[in-house]
Amino acid sequence: MANDSANRAPTIGQLVPGMKNLNVTFIVIDVGPSRRTQQGHDIRTVRVADPTGSILMCVWDTVAEVIKSGEIWRLRNGYTSVFKGALGLSCGKAGDLMKVGEFFMLFSELPNMSEYSVELATKYPMPRKGSPSDENGSNFNGGGNGTGGGNGDHNTQSHFGGKPMDPGQPQGTSALSNHGPRALRRPLLFSRSEDENQRRMDGVMNKFPRIGI
Repeated sequence: MANDSANRAPTIGQLVPGMKNLNVTFIVIDVGPSRRTQQGHDIRTVRVADPTGSILMCVWDTVAEVIKSGEIWRLRNGYTSVFKGALGLSCGKAGDLMKVGEFFMLFSELPNMSEYSVELATKYPMPRKGSPSDENGSNFNGGGNGTGGGNGDHNTQSHFGGKPMDPGQPQGTSALSNHGPRALRRPLLFSRSEDENQRRMDGVMNKFPRIGI
């Protein structure tokens, strides 16, 4: 199954290691901070979902600059791989990512397809540093995004909320609390509450002299 050449359009819940030529449509539900690889590429880890589950995916450069929570994207010619015992979705140099909509898509965060798996960690061990597979970037951070992607970088980690994220741990940074399929009707923002934002704005404004009229 992993070597099929024909493009296919499975759901996220059907993804397994080693799949190639994948066409997947998903909604972005979490976006991690941008970071720079040793090769000089900007990269973000995002969590994407459809009605059957969610999975981690790394996006590069141009896409990493513009992708936002609540957007619907279509991946063409993607593939799956395993990194540190977690399944991930990648675009690759031959793949393509295109934004196709916003907000209105049923999705479920569970099952988390990127949850840590002892079976996957045993079957797909991390290559030793300096090995050929290590230099080729054989993790799901590797590849590009169809709009100026890059090579894999084993020194990157999955991040959300400014700290390393363990794919096997529950994700507390999502603004979504219910796990059943539902439609996202507004973007998920990693921001403070409106009251806190207002207090911060008032504090900033009080630093400036006021001119009486």
